[in-house]
Amino acid sequence: MQDKIILVGEEGPDLKEIKLLCERIDMEIMKSIKPSSDRDPSHYLGKGRLEDLEEELRKKEDISKVVVAEGLDFSTKHRLQKKIGPKLLDRGDIVLQVFEKEGGSSLTGHQIERARLERKNAYATKKRNFTQELCRAR
Repeated sequence: MQDKIILVGEEGPDLKEIKLLCERIDMEIMKSIKPSSDRDPSHYLGKGRLEDLEEELRKKEDISKVVVAEGLDFSTKHRLQKKIGPKLLDRGDIVLQVFEKEGGSSLTGHQIERARLERKNAYATKKRNFTQELCRAR
C-alpha cells in the first residue's frame, strides 16, 4: 500500500531529490507546502503555514505522513511533532528507508539498523540535555 504524504520544502535540487526518494519507497505526494520566508526556526514553518498543515491533516484522513525535505535538528523535530503528531519524517528518515528497501545483504541491513540506532541515540541524548536545560531554567 502506498503512503500518501504531504511534502514540505523549498523549491530546488534538494526538493527534487527528496521527491524521487519518496517515490522509490512508494510514497505518493498529495500536496506540497513551501515554508514561508518568515518561518519560525523552532517549528521550521511560519505560524500560518503550520496552521495550514494542521488543517490539511485534519481534513485529509488518508494522509499517513508529513515529510520535510531537509534534515531537522532534534528540538525542531520534537516541537513540530508535538504540533502535528508522530507522522513526521525528515530527510534522514527517508534516506534510511530507501537504503532499507534497496539494501540486499544482511550486512547492509545491519549497517542500516546501526545508522538508525545512532540517529535515535543522538536524538535521545539531545532530548535529555534539552529537558535538563528546561528544568534548570525554572
